[in-house]
Amino acid sequence: MTRQQAVFLGPFEHFHDDYVFGEDITTHYVVLGYALTIDIDLASLPQDQHCQYACFTASDMLRREDVHTHSK
Repeated sequence: MTRQQAVFLGPFEHFHDDYVFGEDITTHYVVLGYALTIDIDLASLPQDQHCQYACFTASDMLRREDVHTHSK
């Protein structure tokens, strides 16, 4: 897979009333979304910040209550 094979989904904005170190500062993230088709063992991905990787269809992800709103 090369970057040229990725499908650009567009920019997504996330607004939060707090930030990682406290509640006295608001945060605004801009994320560039891409769709990739890969064959990889999810256990081989970095576990430092994210440790509950999973794959879903779009419709399944939208129905799940354990998927964060910003991931939907």
